[in-house]
Amino acid sequence: MRRTTASPALAIALACLAAGCGGAGDRPLPEPLPTDVPFAYHTQTQPGGDGALLEGTLELQDGCLVVLPIHDGMQDPVVPVVPVVATTWDGTTLTVNASSAAVGEEISLGGGFHARPPDGAVVPESCPPATTDRYLVVGLE
Repeated sequence: MRRTTASPALAIALACLAAGCGGAGDRPLPEPLPTDVPFAYHTQTQPGGDGALLEGTLELQDGCLVVLPIHDGMQDPVVPVVPVVATTWDGTTLTVNASSAAVGEEISLGGGFHARPPDGAVVPESCPPATTDRYLVVGLE
């Protein structure tokens, strides 16, 4: 029986792909991380995420940015938990990945609905506590 072995360089490249080693998709975290922002965020630095879609109106409620969904059956505000490396806020307009909206405008965000934010997420105290699946963890594109 003949055995073939991969070259050491190929083996290292495959191991890095499997382990998610740094590459072109990595984005550095801002230093320091923001502390006085009205949005919830997580620190994902590599592309990826779930495939749910949230569409609705961006609102600033009691100091917390939320989305009022336009989907049938969804009435409670949803707290988007955005990737801090792909998010900007200028006081009126939120930009996440390629989506941008001012308060009062419609926004579309992709991610996954969860009953609570992921471990390590930063959620302002002003944000409402989640009831059922009222956090949308937005993936990094």
